[in-house]
Formats: sequence, C-alpha cells, structure tokens
Amino acid sequence: MVLLESINDKENLQGKAYLGAAKTLVAECEFMPWTKYAYFKDGTRLLEEAIEAAPQNAEFRYLRFMIQLNAPAFLDYNTELKEDYKVIHSSMQNSNQQEIWMDYFTQFERLNKQKVSVAVQIS
Repeated sequence: MVLLESINDKENLQGKAYLGAAKTLVAECEFMPWTKYAYFKDGTRLLEEAIEAAPQNAEFRYLRFMIQLNAPAFLDYNTELKEDYKVIHSSMQNSNQQEIWMDYFTQFERLNKQKVSVAVQIS
C-alpha cells in the first residue's frame, strides 16, 4: 500500500485507481467499523476521481464494477453497475488487444452469471 501511495499523483490515474481499489480491500481486513468505513470511503473517492478524469477507461470501470458488485448493500455504493458493465463490454468488443483484466472479467462473469445479471438487470 505504501508503494501505491507513493505514486499517487494527479497525472498517474492508473496509480490512483488501483490505490483506491486497494484501500477498499484493506477495509475488509480492519477490525474497527469506523476504520473500515474510512478506508472504504477514501478508496472509493480515489477511484471515482480517476474515473471522472478518464470516464471511458474500461479498466477503471472494471475495478469499480467489481467493488460495487461485492460491497455491502448498506454502504449504498452500487449505483453505477449497469453503466460500468456497458463500458466494459463495449471496450472488450472494440479492443484489438486482450488485457489481463479482460480475462479476469470474462472468467468472473462466466462463473457468476446470475449474480452479474441480477446486478445489472439484464436477462
């Protein structure tokens, strides 16, 4: 985490997006509820800033999609699932190269078809 924080600057959107994702994951490991929440909120803030700066970056959308899909409902962090899903699929269909995150997404979607379908309300 320290390494990711050291590269967190305004020009490094990928570092910001991954630092945000990492902080949301650290929240799961914390014991105290307010510490969990603080990590989660800071992580989602960083990820949202990266997406705001590069809204068509499907990799950032993939990170947010996975976090929103698995975040507890009471956090109310699930409003962009459908939009992220559309951007991810559009990018994967129009891409000439297969990136690692695309493979992970394809595998996850295949193994969790019902969960993804319900989340994005597709049949």
